[in-house]
Amino acid sequence: MISGAVINVKDFGAIGDYDEVTLAGTNDTVAIQAAIDAAAALPRKGAVYIPSGWYKITTALQIPYGVSIFGAGGTASIIYAANCNGLEFTTYGYELGSMFFEDFGVTSAGGANRIAVYTAPNASTMDGLYFSRMRLYGFNKGFVLASNWNCTIQQCVITEVNAAIELGSGNGQSIGIRILNNRMSRSIGGNGDAPPVGINAADTTQFNESVHIAFNQIFGFSRNITLGKAYYSTIFDNDLSGSGDVISFTTPEGGYNISNNFIEVRGSGTGIFGAPQSLPTPNTRTIITSNAFVGLDTAQHGIKLGGEGGQQQNAVIRDNTFVGFQINDIRLTGAGITGATLIDSNRCMSTAASLSIFVFDVATPLVVITNNYLVKALTLNVAQDYQNGKVIIANNIENNTFQSNKSEATPVTGTWRITDIVYNSTPATGEYIGWVCTVAGTPGTWKPFGLIA
Repeated sequence: MISGAVINVKDFGAIGDYDEVTLAGTNDTVAIQAAIDAAAALPRKGAVYIPSGWYKITTALQIPYGVSIFGAGGTASIIYAANCNGLEFTTYGYELGSMFFEDFGVTSAGGANRIAVYTAPNASTMDGLYFSRMRLYGFNKGFVLASNWNCTIQQCVITEVNAAIELGSGNGQSIGIRILNNRMSRSIGGNGDAPPVGINAADTTQFNESVHIAFNQIFGFSRNITLGKAYYSTIFDNDLSGSGDVISFTTPEGGYNISNNFIEVRGSGTGIFGAPQSLPTPNTRTIITSNAFVGLDTAQHGIKLGGEGGQQQNAVIRDNTFVGFQINDIRLTGAGITGATLIDSNRCMSTAASLSIFVFDVATPLVVITNNYLVKALTLNVAQDYQNGKVIIANNIENNTFQSNKSEATPVTGTWRITDIVYNSTPATGEYIGWVCTVAGTPGTWKPFGLIA
């Protein structure tokens, strides 16, 4: 070979003649690993080229620091993993690394609970792994990045896997992860028992930080995106369709920004579910803005924050659109919701919902609900929360009707709460300034106040 030339796996004896129908073909494991090891032995490391062909391996390929791999295309250069993982990164100290893996496929050729691309959990980390234009097919899991910093997965096709991308597994730590412009799909899934999740930032004892998920198409999974424990993470401009909780999160340390996504819910799931926290901390922050929520079948909620086990706090829910949900478009629940939550300028258009917005129990102020268009009603489980100033409600349209605060007489339509005031639009001597709602209801009980002398 010419010194400095790209290392070709066929120069080391790889054949690439595997037939996925007859399951016959040369075992190319030794040849491809030899090419990888040769690239690692170069003074400045090197790249390995996989020409067009279908290559069978029977043990996972070990990828050391400094080696890149590229092929002739995701459906042209394919590694068939027969009862084994595909690529494994098991050495560490990848500081400031820049390794590229592009234009080849990794397909499962049998075996349960196998992983296409696996980085093992470790106290150290692997930096600078860039995966582009790869095709992963048929595995239990696609990418598992357990202890990684500054890595990118982009323009990949990940199909018929149970779990497409997993971060921080085995109590690892992933920081600076970018997941961009990929297509992830599942109908029957791969051979294994992993829960059907598109992207899972695991609930690690360490943490996942600065995870950015954008421009992806994810469908066919129960949960599309799960953030178990992550800091400063964003989910934006994705096309999502799932049968369970399409986006779910637990601990938004430092803040999540979920914006500009199309979120389709099939089955009886929820668009965005903020799982209950028993002790939410003040620095948690979730921004949910400008998303389009579509409920199909028996989809229950557009957004549900909190639950029987606890609460979510400090959320901003703004400029979203909801259609097709059966119970609520927006639901804040859990015993003792801590406030500092804003629900503003949403369009809640689900006609089958029992209530457009439902708020369970506010422990401390303040929940602000303003400027929303609601096809159905807005209801507080504890009416006194409004009277006691724990909830501010203003300028909403409920039941397709604006709750005017001026009228010639007491209201005969609309849903009202205790202390709501309607002012007399034709005041005169001997008349009253207005009426106050003393018993909440539709239209509630009203008493006059302020006799004009």
